[in-house]
This record gives sequence, C-alpha cells and structure tokens, in this order.
Amino acid sequence: MDSHNKHARLPGRLVMLGFGSIGQAVVPLLFRHFELEPSQVTVVSRGPDQSGIAEEYGIAYEATPLQEGNLESILDPLLQKGDFLLNLSVDVSSLDLIRYCWRRGILYSTPAPNRGKVFTTTSNCRCRGARITRCARQCWPSASTNATARRPWSRKAPIRAWLPCW
Repeated sequence: MDSHNKHARLPGRLVMLGFGSIGQAVVPLLFRHFELEPSQVTVVSRGPDQSGIAEEYGIAYEATPLQEGNLESILDPLLQKGDFLLNLSVDVSSLDLIRYCWRRGILYSTPAPNRGKVFTTTSNCRCRGARITRCARQCWPSASTNATARRPWSRKAPIRAWLPCW
C-alpha cells in the first residue's frame, strides 16, 4: 500500500500531451499524490514511449502527433466534460488547447504556455504569432531592452490587453 498522502481525487480522465522528460517524471508523482487508477490516464505523444514508464504504470499510450486540423479528432474520443488535459508538450499552441477545453468544459493546465508551431493564428502583430517572449521583444521593445522603461501593460490585465497579437 502506498504510504504517501493522497491530496486529491480525479473523478474523470486525465490526458497528458507530451511524454518527454517532464511527462515521464510527472507520471510517478500523479500516482503518488492523487487518487487515480491507471485506466483513467492516457498519454498522447508524437513518438513511441521508449522509456517504458507508461507500460510500467499501466497507462494507455497513443503515439499520435498533434497537427494542425487534427486536434478534435485526436482529443474528442479521449476527453469529455469534467476531464483534465495536462499539456506537457512542446510546440503545441496553448491558446488553441485552452479554447478547445473551454468550449467543452474540460479542465486544463500547462507548466509553460506557448504559442506553438503546430497551430497558427491570424496576427496583426509584427511577430506574426511568435512565442510570447519573442513577441514581447518585437512588439514592445522598450519593455524588454530598458528595465526602467514604463511597461505598456498592467500585471493584472489579461494577456490580450498588453500583447496585441495574443
């Protein structure tokens, strides 16, 4: 029996996008700290699980890369209202995933939101939908080059208010 305290129970399914070093490290932590059955967890990653961790924990693994246009066809069979999507992938648009989850009532989390290369959005900005850090440098040069310059945004304002392309 596991001697660790369980901090929460996940009643629905958990889908993890990406299974690189972070995803592989998160799996043992999920089972250690959450009341969770292996049948509730599915990993979607672009390549096969070469680490053997998914098999060791008995979780489903799909080696299917997300590409522009296949987001719904891959995630719809795996997620429904109340489930949880954990994005640990690289170069998959957080904004598109947030929109997808919000429209369906799915919980969403990611350690580092990114614009991603997989999905594109229309942009009026000079950065043409670049990652947010590059956009901040290109669209608001005074904010990134001069630490004492007045910032064009408020920390409390939504991201859309201070980066025109977001």
